[in-house]
Amino acid sequence: MGLVSYCLVIYFQNVKSYNAGMLTALSNRIGDVALLLAIA
Repeated sequence: MGLVSYCLVIYFQNVKSYNAGMLTALSNRIGDVALLLAIA
């Protein structure tokens, strides 16, 4: 899901969208880790 979100955000291909895409991917990773910790 993180990859799909990243691709959708960077679709417009400018610097601002690349930065937003990286932020989206990072927040997805943080959410995945938090979910795994909550399960554990």
